[in-house]
Amino acid sequence: MAGPNHSRRRFLKLATGSAAVVAAGAYSGKLSFDTLNLKLETHRVAFEQLPPSFSNYRIGFITDIHLGRFLPTDWVADAFTKIAQQHIDLLLLGGDYIWYPDEALVDKLYPTRNSDFRGLGEQAAITKIFERVADLAANVTAPDGRWGVLGNHDTWTGIEECRRAFAAHKIPLLENGWLEVRRGAESLKVVGVQDYWTGVPHLPQLPDQQATKELRVLLAHNPDYVSELYRQNRAQFDFALMGHTHGGQVRLPPFGPLYCNVEDLRLAHGFIRSSKLISYTSRGLGIVEFPYRINCPPEVTIFELVGA
Repeated sequence: MAGPNHSRRRFLKLATGSAAVVAAGAYSGKLSFDTLNLKLETHRVAFEQLPPSFSNYRIGFITDIHLGRFLPTDWVADAFTKIAQQHIDLLLLGGDYIWYPDEALVDKLYPTRNSDFRGLGEQAAITKIFERVADLAANVTAPDGRWGVLGNHDTWTGIEECRRAFAAHKIPLLENGWLEVRRGAESLKVVGVQDYWTGVPHLPQLPDQQATKELRVLLAHNPDYVSELYRQNRAQFDFALMGHTHGGQVRLPPFGPLYCNVEDLRLAHGFIRSSKLISYTSRGLGIVEFPYRINCPPEVTIFELVGA
């Protein structure tokens, strides 16, 4: 588990390391400032056990939005528009919807790209940020719904405000719960768990998968929870979707990410395949503490499920 002090330590690592990153990158000529260079990632993912009626099923995934002072609201809206244009069946949200810095130092050091929430007072600003994200998500057409989980920043900043905003827009937050999508006699289940740092994540009781012959998707904000399931041989899912790491946010060639915020670096970004289990960690959309992405562009992701 970790709390706000962990976030402050991470800020200090990023803030003190950023000068070295810029200097080294400038020297090597290999720095790319990707803060607003949004990428639409599209992946076809094959499963032997995919029910035939879910062939070509499309899942939109967006995580670590971190709406706040570092990202323009219109730019975040454009990210949701990119997903809406992909004719998805289901929208999944991976948590960390807000970035509301709690240190005056941040305001003094870095420029503001978004003043939409200035002058409202802390409580009103937090409420408005969550409401804006929920509104953007609710406007994405997805026949099988829009579902999410909580991230550590949501819990630290205003968990009840987050829950109320998403409930008002009819976007359930799965907290150790699940949803089922049916196509006739066949089904797909999405299991969502609480955040690994700020909650008590656990898999809910589910019917025996061998009997149901369904595909199971796990939505977990922090990849370290999925790593724990792997270690304990309790990975009762086929496909895990995660965020939290930002892909490192700052990647320094040739060394890679400055800091990934997870213990199991195998799950820091991209696909991991273990036996028949597939996991994917998104670079996410937003940023925290240090207001730039370097060699690590933000992403929104589309997964098209196909039979093996």
